[in-house]
Amino acid sequence: MSLALCILLGLVGWAALSLALPKHFRALRGRDPSSAVHRTLRTSGWFALAAMSAGCIASRGVEFGVIQAFVLAMLTALAWSLWLTRMTMRR
Repeated sequence: MSLALCILLGLVGWAALSLALPKHFRALRGRDPSSAVHRTLRTSGWFALAAMSAGCIASRGVEFGVIQAFVLAMLTALAWSLWLTRMTMRR
């Protein structure tokens, strides 16, 4: 799995997990999420982060893939939180 796909999965995972929180969902969408949307966002967020980790491990092996997965998780979380902050300040 390519590095770009792992980065994309990380961003999607963090985006889904943060939008599963009512505060962030309300800031971007202007309403509270329904319970079905909440469950879907949480499930897809964790699935995307697990797929990112599995992709890193598959491409680099266990010894370096785990490290790459943690680094990508931190970097994509930072990128998503900065973007989310910028988007909430624009509204």
